[in-house]
Amino acid sequence: MKNDLADLLESRIGRNFLLSYRRARNELPKEMTAKELTVLAAEACLSSSPYDPEFENSEHDFPHSSHLADQEFSKLSVPGTPLDHKRQLWLTPRGIKPSPENFRFDSSRFPADTTKPSLAFWTSTDVGDFFTSWQAWLEEGPDAHPKPWNIWHLEISPGVRVAEIHSPDTWGALCEKYPHDATPGVLEPDWEAVSADWDAVHLSLRGLLTAQQVAVDCGSARTTQLLGWDAESTLWLRWRFTAVNLVAVIS
Repeated sequence: MKNDLADLLESRIGRNFLLSYRRARNELPKEMTAKELTVLAAEACLSSSPYDPEFENSEHDFPHSSHLADQEFSKLSVPGTPLDHKRQLWLTPRGIKPSPENFRFDSSRFPADTTKPSLAFWTSTDVGDFFTSWQAWLEEGPDAHPKPWNIWHLEISPGVRVAEIHSPDTWGALCEKYPHDATPGVLEPDWEAVSADWDAVHLSLRGLLTAQQVAVDCGSARTTQLLGWDAESTLWLRWRFTAVNLVAVIS
């Protein structure tokens, strides 16, 4: 847990997650489920969002590297879990069925301060009861959408190539291998180049909590930050699914 705790303490979102975990642990003394941890992560992202008017005041004091913190969070584990090929869901507030015909990917830069393509297809992992990180974001985040929402399960093709992001270093490595100079001294991934080698890029829960909004030194006076992903999610660079099924409608 030492590495987990150190990485979480280096991240604004990670520190807010630890504070949410502290509060929830007092109410839920048992070991938390994946769904409960996902909800706490969503709360941490929302409270750390630069779109929140209270963003500048959202940073909390936290006992960095203290013995108390080591003891308090000794049982907390946020693993960098690889993409779960059997539990990928797509959530939409519109009546669109995911299909090769509806798949869109535009590798150009997202117009806002966000390090992702301007247009892509995203899934997130079912952590129980068809709940994903995206659901909390759609309910309360700046991209909130009215219900009903359709939830689709997607069966992934065999042999899919997935780049994994579990930490600031793995995000930095992706940017260094496929560099695009977004502005002088700032690297982002060249998504067209990424798509030549990979079918998808997966950001794990650990990657979200430790890498988003964290500056990474890429050498040669260049840095990068993962920005605007906001949930455990997978960015699909091409259609790699064998079947889709509507599994739930949330109203």
